[in-house]
Amino acid sequence: MSDGVSGRASFWREALHELKLFVKVEWQWVALFAALAAIKQLLMAANFDTNELVNRLKEAQGNYGQSIAVFNQFLPHIILSTLSDLTIAALATYTFTVLYLRQFAQATVPALTAANFFYWLGKVAQKYWKLSWPFLLGVLIYVGFDALKAADSVMNVVVFLLVLASMAWVFYFYYGLYLLYLVTPLAVLRRDDVMKTSSELTKVHLWRIWWGSVMVIVVLFIVFFIPLAANAWVTGQYGATSAPAQALSSIVQGAWRALAEVALAIYACTVYRILLQEQKNLSVSEKQ
Repeated sequence: MSDGVSGRASFWREALHELKLFVKVEWQWVALFAALAAIKQLLMAANFDTNELVNRLKEAQGNYGQSIAVFNQFLPHIILSTLSDLTIAALATYTFTVLYLRQFAQATVPALTAANFFYWLGKVAQKYWKLSWPFLLGVLIYVGFDALKAADSVMNVVVFLLVLASMAWVFYFYYGLYLLYLVTPLAVLRRDDVMKTSSELTKVHLWRIWWGSVMVIVVLFIVFFIPLAANAWVTGQYGATSAPAQALSSIVQGAWRALAEVALAIYACTVYRILLQEQKNLSVSEKQ
């Protein structure tokens, strides 16, 4: 499947074709992670009302101390929800990558074990640390000046500089995100120096990789349009906190998350496979 540019393979078309084959064979795993995400959503909805948090923050708008107090009150729920989301996403991405590489890419892949999972997770954490440390440094600078009770004029300058720095960081984050896009399949396969290898393979294909990932999500959204529209209609009719809305929202969001996670895991593997093949073809043509 070509993208129409010099006969190169289309990342997103190949990935969606592979996704269709994968889901037919491994639908039980997709259903399992969809169910886990749905159950998590239902449990959090029963114990954590996001609308209440938003309304309380609106009421406290302009009152810094009250806003912090409201945020701290809901902080345990926010942390628990975030950690559970990250855990499910990590387990799903790792599992889908291993299964795809083992069965569809005919690659020798380490077993699905806790040790191999944490090895992969360490490489992914290293990737996101490289991408996120400037943002975390900015947060620490702001908190430090605020704790020192700096004058308003000083805080205004600090905030202005941090806003400018955050704009640069957004560019840095997304540039690095696609530069290191192949860390997941490389880490699962335990390749040497996954950061360097990913950068070398992707550095001249960043726009192509980004466009392909966007197209994958667009196609998934089109496929999921009816369930998403039904969810929005039920929420509008019965309210976001009603039992029908929460049940349908949990099911739809769980299915969407599972499908998106498997699609993006397969997309990364597909990009890796195609770029390796193109690199090999280029090497052969240069020797001729």
